[in-house]
Amino acid sequence: MLYKGKSLGEIALTGLLVVLLAGCKKSVEDKYEPNDEITDAAEITVGEDVKALISPDGDVDYFKLTTANTPVAGGVLIFSLNPFPLTPWITVYNADRAEIENWYEHTEGANLYAWVDAKPGATYYVKVTDFGEGSSEISYILIVDYIGVNDPHEPDNDFDHATSIEIGATDSAYLFAGEPEGSEDYGDYYKVTTTVAGSLKARLTNTPTDIAPYIRIYDSERSEIADDYDGTCGAYLTVTESVSAGDYYILVSPFGDTPYDWYGEGETPASHTKTLYHLKVTLE
Repeated sequence: MLYKGKSLGEIALTGLLVVLLAGCKKSVEDKYEPNDEITDAAEITVGEDVKALISPDGDVDYFKLTTANTPVAGGVLIFSLNPFPLTPWITVYNADRAEIENWYEHTEGANLYAWVDAKPGATYYVKVTDFGEGSSEISYILIVDYIGVNDPHEPDNDFDHATSIEIGATDSAYLFAGEPEGSEDYGDYYKVTTTVAGSLKARLTNTPTDIAPYIRIYDSERSEIADDYDGTCGAYLTVTESVSAGDYYILVSPFGDTPYDWYGEGETPASHTKTLYHLKVTLE
């Protein structure tokens, strides 16, 4: 029997080919491909649900995003792979495409979280792949969140930008820096003025539990006249110096020559990203 010029056999064969071709098609389309090289990174936005595939075997996906220009201090990027059908592996790069760090899990189907202290208005890249170099037709979800560190005094990392505070007042700020090159990048400068001679006391409390405190006092010529530190993370610290009437500077920073941990694995960033220290300056 013929149907519009075709036999039943021809119609059946056509239907079979359609079924076979449909079976070869991926169950989920990956709209971010091609993004197998960092130069071809797909642009995403903070808070976006990125749904993509690791396929074929050994596939890697690169994405890039830009942090907000505010707050001035920067903030924390939190990378989330949840869910991930394979063994998750994340690598984060800075604007120069230099690797910051990578994190992975050996358990198939595990969730993976990582965080990085980031600069404001800066580009970052993230690579997503399977640690076992496999593939899956089940999509994963990548979400990158950004938590701003709202330090009202930034920028205050040098004498010229020192925050003026009153004798007897308590001030609060963060010991934070996006992509720090050294502990000095965390430093906060303050300026106080005494009208009479006395014992100038700088008292630091509520220190972040991942930072060891360091306080230095400078005279009006910006020469150091007193300093002290405590090598215990989270310790409180007091520095006292006899002074005459005049202007003085106080520098609060972490103790140590190398950067403190400014990236790590997990959903919760380090204490310094969310803990306001308190500085009280008195004259006795």
